[in-house]
Amino acid sequence: MKLIFAVESDWEGSAKKQSSILPMLQCINGIYPSIKYIFRTANTKEELRYCLTKFKQLRRKNGDFCAFFYSGHGSTGKIHLGKEILTLSDLAKVANDVEEGLFDGHLVHFDSCSVVRNSDVELKEFINSTGASLVTGFDRDVDFIESLALEMIFIDYISDNKPYTAYKKIIKNYSELCNRTGFIAVKK
Repeated sequence: MKLIFAVESDWEGSAKKQSSILPMLQCINGIYPSIKYIFRTANTKEELRYCLTKFKQLRRKNGDFCAFFYSGHGSTGKIHLGKEILTLSDLAKVANDVEEGLFDGHLVHFDSCSVVRNSDVELKEFINSTGASLVTGFDRDVDFIESLALEMIFIDYISDNKPYTAYKKIIKNYSELCNRTGFIAVKK
């Protein structure tokens, strides 16, 4: 089984708008029933910590993977949780407070604008601190629909490949979309 554990923060700040990655996860699960997902929301550091305690309950086995997706606003080297902003270092500390090496062997994907922009050093430190095997994300501001389309293709590729192999395939087959969104990966 393959599992996506998605944590999403509020995109809009408005009760009337409902942007969410949940429909994408439901679509993927409908097409690939072997890809399961868990969807949570977090708009504060404490809510994120709570979500990570749930993630802690998951374990890799038999070559399966678990991907941790963070979805919400971002900026260079930072994720935005409502009004709170966490650096990648802050996120690693929260994850390690839950469990040392919480992301050991897992894919961590930032479905956020610019989080991985010019963040090679921070990403390597994040990987070394949390044990993540691969970190992916966008190095610029991206269109919501384009990023969802690319993520659906990426998840499709992950269904049959290891995450880094899936990344290499998407870069090869969808180079224009990857270039436009600045989709990158940093591995252990």
